[in-house]
Amino acid sequence: MKRSFCPVLLAATFLFVIPVAQVLAADAGDPIFPLDVKDRARSGVVFESIKRGVDLTSGTDFSGPVKADALYFRFNTDVGQMATLDLDLGALNPKGGDYSYFVGAGARFLAYDTEAMRVSLLAQIHYSPIDAKKDGVDLEYDYIEAEGGVLFSLKLPVENQMTFMPYAGPMLSLVRLDGEADEVDFDAEEKNLFGAVAGLALKLKENHSLRGEIRYFDNVSFSVAAAIAF
Repeated sequence: MKRSFCPVLLAATFLFVIPVAQVLAADAGDPIFPLDVKDRARSGVVFESIKRGVDLTSGTDFSGPVKADALYFRFNTDVGQMATLDLDLGALNPKGGDYSYFVGAGARFLAYDTEAMRVSLLAQIHYSPIDAKKDGVDLEYDYIEAEGGVLFSLKLPVENQMTFMPYAGPMLSLVRLDGEADEVDFDAEEKNLFGAVAGLALKLKENHSLRGEIRYFDNVSFSVAAAIAF
């Protein structure tokens, strides 16, 4: 891929994402890798406001969307200089329900890198058991989501050793719900398999970072995050 073409491709991706962006899709993460943080460990905290449409595949008349807020820690493990393995641990609060644990794991790989931009790949899976009430119906189900995607990001240096890193890209997300609605078994899956993500990361001095992100499949989810290098 020619370097002059990459910013055009990224800009086109943003133009696609922003007009349609209005999902439970887990945070895609920033485009920062071990080679950026000078052999220092890195972990962070993420807050998500989540909304995801689902379709019933069997059982009772359950209808989405699934709505929840999640707060979790993301622990990064370096795999060389070009990849990381992530572990997410935290809590999820579904609308009309009780707090539950939220766990996940992911992998990120830096596929292409220049001074001006980069392309990275990601794959992740998350799980949470949900106990909630919707329209007077008691719901107990397992929420499982597996995702993969490609992120195109720019690197825009500013003063004081800071770098803005806008990013965007297509995502694929499989969702499965398996549980009971008023003690009647049901299964459900995602309304839309394909979606998109767009975000802005700010890499600070000392390689700490701040970030905001939106994701779209059939509704909008957003997240904010902060990470420290130590």
